[in-house]
Amino acid sequence: NAALVGPAGCGKTHLVRQLAACCADTDGPEPLAGTTLVSLSLDRIFAEAERFGSLGALFEKLFAEVRREGDVILFFDEGHRLFCHNLGDLLKPLITDPEVRLILATTPAEYEATIARDQALSRRFTPLRVDAATEEETEAILAGQSAAMTPSFTPEALREIRALAGRVFPDRSNPARSL
Repeated sequence: NAALVGPAGCGKTHLVRQLAACCADTDGPEPLAGTTLVSLSLDRIFAEAERFGSLGALFEKLFAEVRREGDVILFFDEGHRLFCHNLGDLLKPLITDPEVRLILATTPAEYEATIARDQALSRRFTPLRVDAATEEETEAILAGQSAAMTPSFTPEALREIRALAGRVFPDRSNPARSL
């Protein structure tokens, strides 16, 4: 199980989308061949829990389905929220099953406050740091986006977009800040 840990807007979810594309690509990496990556909405899961009687029952059913299907990776954006609803003790035995593979995306502060402070949980997730894009990386990402647009932007305009975005959205991370 992996925990993608980085500031909001740094591209954690985009990385998972790229991984999903590799899973779907018949010419993709061999270890991912036949793997299905499923992104789940925690808001929807929490809302649906009443139908199942409890969150615990819902997750037991979900993980049983994953085991039955085989070769599935579950992705939870803001995955730290799994452990904010007193689900940690219920989920610990479920996530030790090697047939259930999870990827969580979270911020460093939320990772520290939920997963890292619990030794049992921290043993079950490998934290993978995802840094915000550098200025050069952000400009390359913007150039790639611009190439698909009509009209496209000049390199000077892309540098100005990145610079202005830093002043207008100083609390956000690149590349999301500039996009």
